[in-house]
Amino acid sequence: MIAGLLVRDARRSLDERRARPPRRALALGACLAVGAVSAGTLGAQGAQGSDTLVVRAFDLESSKPREALALYRRALNGETLVPAMLGMERIFHEQGQVDSLLPLVAAVVRVQPRDAVLRTVQFRTLATLRREDEL
Repeated sequence: MIAGLLVRDARRSLDERRARPPRRALALGACLAVGAVSAGTLGAQGAQGSDTLVVRAFDLESSKPREALALYRRALNGETLVPAMLGMERIFHEQGQVDSLLPLVAAVVRVQPRDAVLRTVQFRTLATLRREDEL
């Protein structure tokens, strides 16, 4: 019952997001904030390189999504995993290729099963594909 309500709300939320223009500035701020928190325990030099990849990928999302995906994939390491996954989720949704995100989400969740943001990405992906039974 509760899962059904959550799925319905997730679908409604997805439909509402499709109906309005993307709020990229807000999304970038959230990605950078999460990345900064995640990178807090790492050295500044290692985090800076991955953060640069995420920022460059974000800038390319609209104009060159394939190049942005390649940059996000390179940024899939400890300190920028979450912002990179969120970026990849946006691109795959905009391209109508949500099913391509599923194997990547499954692999990342196996590595960090308790990460709430990654679990949320997994839930949204499965709900979009109407595969809630796999949660």
